[in-house]
Amino acid sequence: MQLEVHTLRFGNDPIIAERSPTLDQWCERHQYPLTVWDNSHGHQTPKLVQMDMLEKFLKGKSDVMLYVDADVFVRADAPVFPMTKAFCAATDRWHTMHNRFWREWSEKNYGEIAGISEWDYFNAGVWSCDRTNAKKLLATMRGTEFIEKYQEQHWFNTCVVKSKVKTQRLPIVTGK
Repeated sequence: MQLEVHTLRFGNDPIIAERSPTLDQWCERHQYPLTVWDNSHGHQTPKLVQMDMLEKFLKGKSDVMLYVDADVFVRADAPVFPMTKAFCAATDRWHTMHNRFWREWSEKNYGEIAGISEWDYFNAGVWSCDRTNAKKLLATMRGTEFIEKYQEQHWFNTCVVKSKVKTQRLPIVTGK
């Protein structure tokens, strides 16, 4: 299977300048094509560029797309990516503490959504998907009104659940 990697870099935050090279080096080491996006695409919030990323991925030939936030540190010994035919998300205990608040917010803004009670809130900063699940996710994202809350993560998690993609947790740890 072939993997392509996407990231979003904009602004002059020193943490982006410090951590971005770690993703660049990992991609180079494993020969993964990397596409770097900025916030010049005219979306309501820069993170909505992820819809453009999914669209570009679906027009290409790769089997799996990986999204990595610009502030993610990739260790020098990071292995090849564990590709799978699913939507995969990285999470940690810190992000799952948002479960109750996100579920309440989602129900208030979008109504009752089947499957939401089984889904643990995740960090939208590291995720991947195969072509089949990318099509489902993109269609749902394009058809779901963006309502900002905690950056874009509440909206994004809601779109994942609404899309009914096949999901799997990534075996990596992020955040605190």
